[in-house]
Amino acid sequence: SAGFGLQLEQEYGTGRPVETEAWYEYVPEQGPHRRESGESGAGALVSGDALLALQSGRIEPRHQRELKALMRRLIRYHLGERELKSQALFY
Repeated sequence: SAGFGLQLEQEYGTGRPVETEAWYEYVPEQGPHRRESGESGAGALVSGDALLALQSGRIEPRHQRELKALMRRLIRYHLGERELKSQALFY
């Protein structure tokens, strides 16, 4: 099956490897954009450590909050105005 994955290992535009100590804004259909400490973009920031943990499948409890927020933003982006059916069960 053909599918699309998230770009998690390289910075968008530069191709540089994502660094564990750096912070990124994840832009749908592009990937991680490096941000300086205290700088924010349109979305919330996610650590390079969490992005690399997601890529490797080795997610630790410390990554869960930021990755949950990232996944929700990406799902919302792709759904647009449509509602996720499983969310409707809880409201």
